[in-house]
Amino acid sequence: MKRLNSFLYMAFAAMMTISLVSCADEATDTPLQPTDDKTPVAIRPAKKPEFKVYSGGQTISAANTRAVDVNGNLWYQNWERPVNITDAERDKVVEEFSKVRENVVNTVSVTWKNFWVQQVYKGIATGIDGYGNNTGTLSDKMNHLQVFNNLKTEVISWWPYEEAVSVYEGEYEHINNFNSGDNTTAYTDDETHEQFVGTTLMKNMGTDGRAEQFGYHNSIDSKYHYEYITLKIDGSYYIGFDFFANGTQEYPANKNMDVERDWIFNDWIIKVSPAQVKGGDQVDPNLDGDDPTDDPTDDPADNPAVDPTDDPTDDPTDDPTDDPTDDPTDDPVSNPVEDAVINGEVEVNLSVNTEKDYGDYIATKLSIHVRENTDVEVFIPVPAEYYCVADDMNIVASHRLEMERYATSQESVTYNINGYDVTLSVLFELNGVRVKSEGMNSEVLQYLRDTYADGLTFEVWNYYKASVDGTTFTRDQLKPMLDQSTVSFTNDPMRYVNAFAKLNGAKNAWDCIVTPPTVYAVVVEDDGENDYNVVYTKD
Repeated sequence: MKRLNSFLYMAFAAMMTISLVSCADEATDTPLQPTDDKTPVAIRPAKKPEFKVYSGGQTISAANTRAVDVNGNLWYQNWERPVNITDAERDKVVEEFSKVRENVVNTVSVTWKNFWVQQVYKGIATGIDGYGNNTGTLSDKMNHLQVFNNLKTEVISWWPYEEAVSVYEGEYEHINNFNSGDNTTAYTDDETHEQFVGTTLMKNMGTDGRAEQFGYHNSIDSKYHYEYITLKIDGSYYIGFDFFANGTQEYPANKNMDVERDWIFNDWIIKVSPAQVKGGDQVDPNLDGDDPTDDPTDDPADNPAVDPTDDPTDDPTDDPTDDPTDDPTDDPVSNPVEDAVINGEVEVNLSVNTEKDYGDYIATKLSIHVRENTDVEVFIPVPAEYYCVADDMNIVASHRLEMERYATSQESVTYNINGYDVTLSVLFELNGVRVKSEGMNSEVLQYLRDTYADGLTFEVWNYYKASVDGTTFTRDQLKPMLDQSTVSFTNDPMRYVNAFAKLNGAKNAWDCIVTPPTVYAVVVEDDGENDYNVVYTKD
């Protein structure tokens, strides 16, 4: 799975003070007249672009973590694989959760650092809204399962791969593939060819002890809900949600957004279990330390308050890079997917900035991460009449160490790396913007790997008019043009990655498609129904 290095860069760029150039709707500067292959540049005073990328109404920022591992076909390389839910197991669990438990609240916090989430049951109950109308199947209104996490994972070295884990205030993260009250995703194990159905692996998870650790989005009232309980049945833990909608608090006239609870926690049931690292210390399968065959809802004394600082598997303040037994990513052979991907790779991310309540332009951010002996060219097919011929660009050897060069002209920037000049140029042509790197070679790449444990990053901000010939030009009109962007190489890399940034596992709608050459074929996807984080390799 591709690491989220790209949107950490994006968020970093959002916080930097940079010199930007813009254009006005009614610009009186030199008009954009075509020449042989370029147009002259009209430069206006700098404006702060507020480059924040939004996804699902939330701002992507550096605080986002990367906890989901959906490489189900490769779990065998690092993890003791889970067992699929059996029909007998499901029947027994559904029977237990189908009992009425009025006024019962959850008191169990999942404190395993790494754990499996498995689909058990999609409820069939229907409900009645505030007008007395039938809502249909309630579980159809439940989507986007999430879990709270207060561990932040950051990539600190791509070559060799290394990451650091630290504690922060935390946020809720999407549990991939749990999107519709169900998870039917099946992974086929590369080794045994066994299928793992409805299973997701969560890694480097931390909790502050809150009882509302898991939640789901309710499409009736458009809220996240945390009405669930955790039961231990035959030594395993299961979480069952009780459907509830209370939109009428905000919209009293819309009683169709209100559904009463029945205190039966079987509308959506999942199983959680510790993920055991192969060859690692044995993980305690118990969360509260008492009899694993006991039902914690029978006796409040069985379920004491959870100490938020007590993690039976690890100390959340511990940096796993200090001790190779803490985190499998410290073992150089434990991340074959990441190791393979970065061994000769180019990844490209192209995003559109948020809508503005002031200013006179639309901005895009292009990041090209080159970890291969190749120069790269990205062509963005936006005709000249739509863009302000101005840009801001830089070449980055290490964001973490602030080793980078900014452009002093609107056309190019050069960075001398170990005696070799590497240049980033932006050409404003009649039918689009052409971004090119020149000077990457094996000596430059080896120096970057040895010195910064990574390749080289090229970043370009382009600016587009807010109106064309007196007509408003919007992001919605720009996005289809950006989606036709293409990338080419002087030497074919082992892999090319559409490195789309994500928030809580979901693709940001304003990340754009950058098409690789036709000789490349898709080999890895996070989700077969989506086009983000797609990795290509040559046929």
